[in-house]
Amino acid sequence: MTRDDAVQRARAWIAEQHGELSLHVRLDDVALIGGDWYVPYDDPADPIFPTPAVEVPDDGGPLRRYAPRDPQWRTGIPADWPAPTADGVFFDPEWDHERFGHLGVPTRAVLGWLREGTTDQYRRNPDHTPGPMWLGGPLPLTPADRVLDYYGSGWLDTPQLVAGVLDVEVWLPIDHETGMRSRPGPDGDSWLPAFSSVLRCPWPVDEWRTMALREALEMVAEHPAGAVGVRVNWGDRQPAELRTSLIEKFAQYPERGPRPPVTRWPRPEGLFAEVRNAEAAGVVVREEDMVALREAKAWVAGGRSGPRPAGAQAYWDSEGGRYWDVPTRGIIGPTTPELHRWQSVVGAYVGFAIGEVFLVKHDGSLTGALLHSTDRLVREAHDWSSAVTAAGLPRRPAGWLDRWVTGGPRIAETVGLLGAVASPARALIGTFWVDGVSPVFDALLRRGAGGTAQALAASGAHPEILALRDQDEVALADQVAALGTPWEQALLITSKLAHDPGRAISAAKDPVAIMGVCALIGARFGLAGFPVPWIEAVPNRDLIECLATTAFHTFDPDLIPRPDRPLPHPGLPPVTDGMRAAARQNPGGWIYCADPDVDPRYIDGMPLPVLLGGYAVAPDGTLSGETWVNDAYKPSPRRRGLPGPQNEFEAVLNLVAAEWLPYEAALRAALDTDFLVGTAPGGGIAILQAPDGRNVLPVYSSPKYVPAGPEPQRTPLRALLPLLRDVTVVVNPGGIIGIDLPGDALLATTT
Repeated sequence: MTRDDAVQRARAWIAEQHGELSLHVRLDDVALIGGDWYVPYDDPADPIFPTPAVEVPDDGGPLRRYAPRDPQWRTGIPADWPAPTADGVFFDPEWDHERFGHLGVPTRAVLGWLREGTTDQYRRNPDHTPGPMWLGGPLPLTPADRVLDYYGSGWLDTPQLVAGVLDVEVWLPIDHETGMRSRPGPDGDSWLPAFSSVLRCPWPVDEWRTMALREALEMVAEHPAGAVGVRVNWGDRQPAELRTSLIEKFAQYPERGPRPPVTRWPRPEGLFAEVRNAEAAGVVVREEDMVALREAKAWVAGGRSGPRPAGAQAYWDSEGGRYWDVPTRGIIGPTTPELHRWQSVVGAYVGFAIGEVFLVKHDGSLTGALLHSTDRLVREAHDWSSAVTAAGLPRRPAGWLDRWVTGGPRIAETVGLLGAVASPARALIGTFWVDGVSPVFDALLRRGAGGTAQALAASGAHPEILALRDQDEVALADQVAALGTPWEQALLITSKLAHDPGRAISAAKDPVAIMGVCALIGARFGLAGFPVPWIEAVPNRDLIECLATTAFHTFDPDLIPRPDRPLPHPGLPPVTDGMRAAARQNPGGWIYCADPDVDPRYIDGMPLPVLLGGYAVAPDGTLSGETWVNDAYKPSPRRRGLPGPQNEFEAVLNLVAAEWLPYEAALRAALDTDFLVGTAPGGGIAILQAPDGRNVLPVYSSPKYVPAGPEPQRTPLRALLPLLRDVTVVVNPGGIIGIDLPGDALLATTT
């Protein structure tokens, strides 16, 4: 039956049932649903509510009046749903019904309903939407945080927001010079700024005042100073704006109890920078932290004389010796570089240790392996990049760590975490980059990353976990048990229970999964994700933070070599007595200056790319003062930060990359080099097909470029020439320095 046939039959039925009235079919809403044509009709002049409709069976059966179906009740309430309220409502776990129940039942925060008179039948709410933390939002610290986050995620409409926020305490910033002052909003009106907690403020604050938002509105009305109201959480995507005209409607929103006292919160004397540093990273500095900071700062300022205060923190110098200084406590750290958040890096390291030592009661050897691996990779980074050493970052001697902690077996979770921290050097770290682990940590450690689910989406890793996240028909415990690895279990648990770190930890049963959950929680929330006694129970906590911090600084993207990074001209070298003597031998000429990195074993003469420039010589053999700076100069491999060569081929490859040697030099050098070559599963050389259709042979110039997998064979490239026609030799694929060598070009080089 066609749509027109269904409409024609429906019109006949309407005339038969209602007579020749002014009823018309709503043609735009006609649809085939489940084998029946749904045909609604109405009176345009006098609309009928609810809109009637007729069902026209597609198989030609008798027509019938449309009647809405009863809600579909299911049996077997999802195991992970919270208990229903007395009214039979299943709320999303993020909804704080005890605190905000007076706002009614926000439809989008409802998972479903319990069928009256039953204990196991329920109906889902099709209008439910995820809560703020499920969407990757921050951990709420105050009731105001919660209600503003509910509003931002769409759970509350504006009247509900007003009813929920009027009587919660907000934070008003005070400037020591101007006091509380209004700011112009995007609409041109002036607003008094307020925040749901100190962490939601995007600018430095000298002092805070807290009061109920209702009282703040009254204050603005009494002392307007041009402000039209209060704007809460100024930097949010959807700030809440409440105008003073709302005061006229306060009777509709009666106060729900005594107002909180108006309180001034001056910045702690001498700790402004530290406190602001922590808050900018999303961490609140507790009173006990400030006490420890004050005591340690006074002790250090006094030359470290007298007993060491309990709050001083241990650090390790470049020789591996321990010393004590002002604590950072995992919360007060650097705000740069911008790639990763320092608090997240420390949180992930310490979180793993909490899982291993405090919760699993293991011996700490897995955490020890993480620290030893970190120390090793940091030392290697000094070899890759002179910028790391020039930055003054510690390169502790091999073996220093054995005095403090014992290493143990390396597992994918710890290796992958280190690989994520070192992700700016991914091309150099080899097997420390663990597919499926490192990409998730790398995304989660970045500033503003959200939670595990958002990191999975950003990295593209483990799409099956995201699919499981949205299913609640199967209990989380059963989903976890069906997963193949502890890491997958940790990912699913933290992606589903982002709103409740404590519950996430208790949901993990496998020991490695527990450690993974704790590392992921630490990566998202920093140490704020854990109870203080857990943190303090971790042995070697200061050492863990020290090495995590060293890795954080060492793998600053600005210190890691990148061949494509533009570099400024270094300028001409200063004039020396030797240059003056050379000038006397060359009157009227030039004294040319080459880059001091030129190695005559590889560079013949002084080609233009190696020349810095020159000094003009006067006719009397003295330097005239005229100079020439060579715009065609190319920085040397060392200046570019390329890794030091391990063999003759890598030395030539670096010079080709620096454009000091022509491409053909790499062809000639490759023919005299033994490369590490992968083997096919059945034996023989592994010639692969690239996505662009080329036949390629991956080879590696030294072990540091070899990825994880079967042991490669060291093979002279010249011996492979018979196999290389129409094959491209790809040297160090994925490495920081590599080159493509067409087999036909290699063959031509031998003739």
